Amino acid sequence: MKITPRGFTLVEVMVATCLLALGTVFIYQTYFAALDAFEYCTHYVAIAPWINEKTAEAGRNLTNFNSLGNVVPQGRFMQDNKSYDWKLTCSLVEKTASAKLYKISMEVGWQEARNRAVVARDTYAFYEKK
Repeated sequence: MKITPRGFTLVEVMVATCLLALGTVFIYQTYFAALDAFEYCTHYVAIAPWINEKTAEAGRNLTNFNSLGNVVPQGRFMQDNKSYDWKLTCSLVEKTASAKLYKISMEVGWQEARNRAVVARDTYAFYEKK
């Protein structure tokens, strides 16, 4: 009668433990990445209408009056207990004798844990002399 050993060797247990630990690390990394993406999207959805309104106002002023008018170019605001800072820039892209094309750039940023998150939006405005 031959006796066959039953059970696992120490090497097999160590390999299985390492594989389980690596699998757990990858799952947690994916989870935290998804959490960060969800947090970013939540803030994006909250401020997107504000960004659209601000760039549209600048575009209307440039289209109608050839200047930004009373549009403030930068600042800070609070929304849902979160502090955002923003900057609006306007640059002349092309100029002819009777028309001008402007590029309007809007950048809104906030602090997200240890990283800084930023949403940038560009649009164009066309002014024509009447």
